[in-house]
Amino acid sequence: MGFFNSIFGNSKAETAKPIRAQFKDEAFFDLMIKKKQRNLEMYSEDNEKLKSEGKLKPYNHWIIAMEYLDLVYINYSMNKDVSTCYNDFLKATDYYGISWDADAFYADMIDMVSLSYLLNIPDGNFKKIVDYISQSDEGSSFEEWKPDGLLWYIINAKSSTGKIPDDVIYKNLYSDIFALTKLPKNEAEKAMKTYLENWYRLHKDDPWYDAHKKERAYRGYWCWEAGAITKIMGLDDSSYKDNPYYPYDMVHWKD
Repeated sequence: MGFFNSIFGNSKAETAKPIRAQFKDEAFFDLMIKKKQRNLEMYSEDNEKLKSEGKLKPYNHWIIAMEYLDLVYINYSMNKDVSTCYNDFLKATDYYGISWDADAFYADMIDMVSLSYLLNIPDGNFKKIVDYISQSDEGSSFEEWKPDGLLWYIINAKSSTGKIPDDVIYKNLYSDIFALTKLPKNEAEKAMKTYLENWYRLHKDDPWYDAHKKERAYRGYWCWEAGAITKIMGLDDSSYKDNPYYPYDMVHWKD
């Protein structure tokens, strides 16, 4: 077989492009990108119609923002250059900044602030995200909502606000990673390794959990907040850089 490969070229396995995500392959993600592009065209057309009818709502902008955020996930999962993620993310911020309502979700916010730091987006785009989170702090419909320590820790690392909450809203999910921000580096590195090992299991009640087992739902599983905190604190990530949920290339994009 090796002889024939040397004449006719490498086998499919040898020529297949490596991807970052642990499930699915390049062909799957190519189809996902096409699906997202069709969705964006459809939602943009719908929004133009809704705008002409005076029915356009913040939610309609949020839908488009999330499609662009999905493209960030998918392109990163495919092993595309991080600059591709950067361009899609800037488009996400434009729509996200005009999409707030009182039912806004924390899960979107932690992704948006973490990626903002990792991609080092312009201050104008970042302000849209900060304003979005500030609106939830002032008027969320969720009774448990309060200014969140992890969100504002990441925000303050990029643009100091003077707002320093001392706790997180969703303790079962984020108390451990927030706590490690107060540790010495060597202890924080050990705690981050443990956090990443437990991360996927912690999110078993999230809608994206086990998405790779569903039809056309998987984007890749990435713990962006772990990447952002690692970069902010200047942690040595050598002990967890191979964790399948850790976005190593995003963290070291500009090294």
